[in-house]
Amino acid sequence: MTEGQPDHTTDTGILLDTAARIVVYDRSQIAAALAATAASGRTVVLIGRLGGVMGEPWFRRLVADVAAFYPCARFVAVTDCDTAVGFALAALAEGAVVVRLQAPPPVLERVRDIAFRSGAMVDDREHSALDLLFHADPVAACRAWLALFPGP
Repeated sequence: MTEGQPDHTTDTGILLDTAARIVVYDRSQIAAALAATAASGRTVVLIGRLGGVMGEPWFRRLVADVAAFYPCARFVAVTDCDTAVGFALAALAEGAVVVRLQAPPPVLERVRDIAFRSGAMVDDREHSALDLLFHADPVAACRAWLALFPGP
């Protein structure tokens, strides 16, 4: 499990419903999100858009490397697999704690069952998220976004 992530699936499920979501694509955006998170004291859901494509181990290591510089940052890292069921299954097999997947209900239920057996979760919730792809100042964008969310 990535440093900074909650240890219990129930806690993670609650965070997925309540915490601010930030979509990240690279090391600098992860750093911006974690810096803003550490400064605010809030918890954030980091959604790795390239995590499914690049692989769960790549995303997990990238987040862990950056998180080492922000020990106070509280977050849940989510590997976004979009509609790629195979990527989601591979991510779960590689140790993902949470994968994001959009799939037909019968497929989603089967993947959820597989995730549950490994202590992981599938997130298909539709929530607003700050997408850092086109922000020139990702730290300022993250700070402004986190200010919209009350509490940790």
